[in-house]
Amino acid sequence: SAGPSTVRTPKSEAATGAAHTPFALDTLHRLTSSVPATISIHSLQDDKPLRDADHLLLIYLTTAMNTDMARSYDSSRLVSNGKLPVLLQTGTLQATLRLKPNQTYALFPLANNGLRRDPIPLRADADGLATLTLDTAQLPHGPTFYFELVRQQTP
Repeated sequence: SAGPSTVRTPKSEAATGAAHTPFALDTLHRLTSSVPATISIHSLQDDKPLRDADHLLLIYLTTAMNTDMARSYDSSRLVSNGKLPVLLQTGTLQATLRLKPNQTYALFPLANNGLRRDPIPLRADADGLATLTLDTAQLPHGPTFYFELVRQQTP
């Protein structure tokens, strides 16, 4: 089978692959997902590439389907549109992110309207590596695809 597909630009990185397929880019230093997924990270600062950004968007995109939606066995044909609500496939992302060394970050799960939910603290070590295990089934406000990553200013 083919390996993961990746994209790299100065302001974003993305990879898509099968479940349990490890891959590595630069900011997305090491990644593994429990389900097939596309994982990307983007600088939210117009003037800063990923390596210099203090404000980023992490996307952990799994499968989304309407309730009672049906597809053919090979998923090549839609059998029934189903109905709302849309259901998100949950998964566990194990990631090591390359961030600014010795810095503290807050990872905010985002609601569909962009509202920040309870932050998940992250700390980058002296090499700038921050390890994260993100189980979207265990998020207090339910699963989401979107996470805002913000470097915390030290007083």
